[in-house]
Amino acid sequence: MAIDFKNRTEAGGQLARLLIQYPKQESVILVPMNGSIIIGKVVSNMLGIPLDLLLTSPLHHPERWDEMIGAVSPAGFCPAGMGHDHPDYVEQMLPRIRKWLTERALYIRNSAPPQNLTDKTVIVITEGIRTGLKLLLSLNLVAIERPAKLVVAAPVIAPEAIPLITTATREIHSLFTPMPYYKTDSFYRKFEFHNDEELAAIFGESQPFG
Repeated sequence: MAIDFKNRTEAGGQLARLLIQYPKQESVILVPMNGSIIIGKVVSNMLGIPLDLLLTSPLHHPERWDEMIGAVSPAGFCPAGMGHDHPDYVEQMLPRIRKWLTERALYIRNSAPPQNLTDKTVIVITEGIRTGLKLLLSLNLVAIERPAKLVVAAPVIAPEAIPLITTATREIHSLFTPMPYYKTDSFYRKFEFHNDEELAAIFGESQPFG
């Protein structure tokens, strides 16, 4: 079966139907600061659940840029595993990344206050999940804020990513688990890049675009 979403808006509309059981008064949607904002906005509008930003960033290896050594949030750092300590490098990079995350989120939110995640059902929504490693580290960082429950949802999730994600949550929702899974954009007919100005407009609008 071919997976061919017209755009992120269509994918978000289909994904919302899988999340209707979560009460809007007790839930918050978190999305990365990329095109996932479109999907999250659609789900937020359809279900009446507040939308906010997932403030995490990968920390790449100082010499092998394609390798992650951890993930950073304003409140913490989660290493990717053993053998990737690099304490001096981590100490140098953490304040820079946290400053960048905070300033970027402030711009995209248009100075709106962040949602309180404590004791809430936090639904993390992304465009697609290929390996799950970056998401797993992000979930561990979100857990610092003591949500009542962590939920993961994406239009497409690679089957091999699911066992890794289940170490952080067993509530995972996807429309498709395709094999093979090469690139997320291959499942969308329209998968445009959006700069921060456009993301801020989408985040603040009542009706997102594709």
